Order: sequence, then structure tokens, then C-alpha cells
Amino acid sequence: MKKQILIIITSILSFSSYAQIKFENGYFIDNSGKKTNCLIKNIDWENNPTKFEYKLSEDSQSVIGTIRTIKEFGIINKSKYERFNVEVDRTSNRVEDLTLNKNPEFKEETLFLKFLIQGEANLYLHKANGILRFFYNINNEEVKQLIHKKYLSPDNKIGVNNEFRKQLWNDLKYTGITPNEIRKINYNSNDLISYFIKYNSAMNSEYVDFKKKGAKEKSFINFKIKTGLDFSSLSIDQPRPFGSFTIADFGQQLSFRIGAELELILPFNKNKWAIFIESNYRNYNGSDERRRSDAFDLSDEQIIDVDYSVIEFPIGVRHYFFLNDYSKLFINASVALDFPINSTIDFENTNFSINPTTKLDVGLGVGYNYRNKFSLEFRYNPGTSIEDSDSFITDYSSASIILGYKIF
Repeated sequence: MKKQILIIITSILSFSSYAQIKFENGYFIDNSGKKTNCLIKNIDWENNPTKFEYKLSEDSQSVIGTIRTIKEFGIINKSKYERFNVEVDRTSNRVEDLTLNKNPEFKEETLFLKFLIQGEANLYLHKANGILRFFYNINNEEVKQLIHKKYLSPDNKIGVNNEFRKQLWNDLKYTGITPNEIRKINYNSNDLISYFIKYNSAMNSEYVDFKKKGAKEKSFINFKIKTGLDFSSLSIDQPRPFGSFTIADFGQQLSFRIGAELELILPFNKNKWAIFIESNYRNYNGSDERRRSDAFDLSDEQIIDVDYSVIEFPIGVRHYFFLNDYSKLFINASVALDFPINSTIDFENTNFSINPTTKLDVGLGVGYNYRNKFSLEFRYNPGTSIEDSDSFITDYSSASIILGYKIF
């Protein structure tokens, strides 16, 4: 079963690498200044790219454009990147990385900067490894970084170098702006975009707001009801000095499951990532004759009955692979807390029983979603113990077929 699961997941990933993201209308300008219209694979870069994939036509082979050979590229009505040689400070703002140096530590680098505002005054963004840096220039002159840096003061307190406000005042002051208004500007895209729009408007300069044009989808929540079938198995082993002995194997049982799911679609990477939490009811019933450990075991025949019902609460991560406007594949991984309900494993004709306890469970799933409304998933839960006993070892595993329907 585990081998089959791996084969399925590998197949899904291999196929989806070709199908998940569209090529969209765009262009690039090479080092000679030649502009070429093309189709660009829009992966909605979370970090600034150093290369991109494009096609000259729908039927042509894809080609990789790199920062060495391309000085500008863009996706029509969505985004634009331009190559610059800039002085950039990459020091981290994480507390554990702060130093006593309040000044930026510049190094010259060649980067694709992302346009946020294009006009008389341009605002750019560069993001890599969680570090955001904003850049600007006026009338297409030298591109400079807007300086913002956290540091440690001599008394071990956190200070902030907000020189970017001084840069705005000195280089981008316009009629009507006051020092107090400048002091209220924070080092984030919303505040800086707003300021650059006001500056260009005051200068009677036409401008393009790329963040508005290429706005990403916001995060949103889906609520689904889910039902399906579980194919579950359970065995009980008894520890031995040199291994263990299976005293009961209840075999594979077919049972019904029902539940609900809340899914949070995350607002990046073209809404391909999601976090979900479920609440499901599952049960397993079976019986088996206790097996004797050797020929000298003269104990009477004994039937072991299992009645295992749980409410489980999986929390997991899901990744979607888009096939077209209506269909997408997905894979997910989850960790679940299983809470038993009136569950016992009874040894007949004795007063002995095993009481299942709350346990952590792991799940791996692959599935298909149609029109963001219907879903079909195959989920595998590897073997896990359902009790805390030194005398017995239980091994419970399941494979499930799950149907989902989105309510909202």
C-alpha cells in the first residue's frame, strides 16, 4: 500500500509540473535592446526572480530567459521587472541577527527589480529570503535603495534607522507635504505606493500602479462537507524478548466516514497553497480469535472484539496544481488528533479490555477538484498505535476515498 501511495504522488507531481501554471501574454527586452512579444510562465513570484520561462508561441518549446541576457520583462497588465546594478543592503531585521552598526552595509548586485509605481518617480521592490528592500529613482536617473535598518543600541535596545523618510523629504518633496506626514510613513508597500502616487500626481506625471493592476487574489475561506469510505485494518501484537507475536489480526474492514472542512486559501503563489482543518467521524468494528503463541499454549479459544470510533481533527497543508479554468489536482499532508468515543477492545470471557486513547495520526492525500465545488481525494494514514499499553502493541492504518462538496 505504501509503495502504491508513493507511485500515485510521484505521478501527480510529474504530471502537474507541466500543467499547473498558464503561460500569459508578455514581452522581454534583451541586451541589444530588442523587444520580443512572447508568452511568459506566470508563477506569481513570491521572491524576485533571476530567470523566467517563456514561449514564442503556444506550440513552441519553452525557453529560459536569465538576468544575464534579459534587461527587462513583463506580463501584460500584471507585472514588470527591470534589471539594474544597485547598491543593496541585505542585513536582516531578525532580532538574533542585529548588530551595533546602524548604517546600511551596501554591496553592489545585479537584480531584477519589480515595478510598483512607474512615473516621473519610480518605486521598485526587491524581495528575497524574507528580506524586503524598496528602491526608487526620478526621471530614470540612478536607482537608490530607500534605507530602513534595525540595529542594537549600546544599551542593548532595538533601534531603527529610518533614513528613507529623509530621502523622501530631500528627493521627493512636493507642494503641500509636511514633515509630520513624512514621519507617519512606514517602510511597507502600501505606505510607499501611496506616497509615490501623491508625488507623481502633484508633479502632473502619468503613472502606472502595478500593484493595483496585478493585484493578487486575497485569502479566502472555503467550507466543505465531506463523506466517504474507509478501508481500515487493525492488528494486536504481544511483545516478546526477541520481537513480537501477533495475537489478533482483524483484517481490512469497510466503514463510512463523514465530516466537515474549513480551508484557508493563502494569498500568494496564485492561490495554490492552502491550510485546512477538518472534523471527521470514523469507526472500525471487527473480531478475531486469539492466536496461540506456540504449541505449548493450552489456553482456551478466545474471541477478541474491537469497537473503535473516533472524532478526528486533522490540520494540514494543501497544494493545488491547476489543469485548466475548471480543474485542478492537489496533494496534502496533515497531522490529526484522534479522540476515541466509547471505544474498547474486549477479550471475551475475561474482565480484560484495552481502552484506546487520544493519539496523533499522520495523513497523506492526493485528489482532484472540479469547479472549486466538488472534490475527490484518496488519503492514506500509515500505521499508528491506538493505545498506551506495555503488554500489547496495536497497529491501525487506513486508506480512504473522500468526496467533498463546497457549501461556501
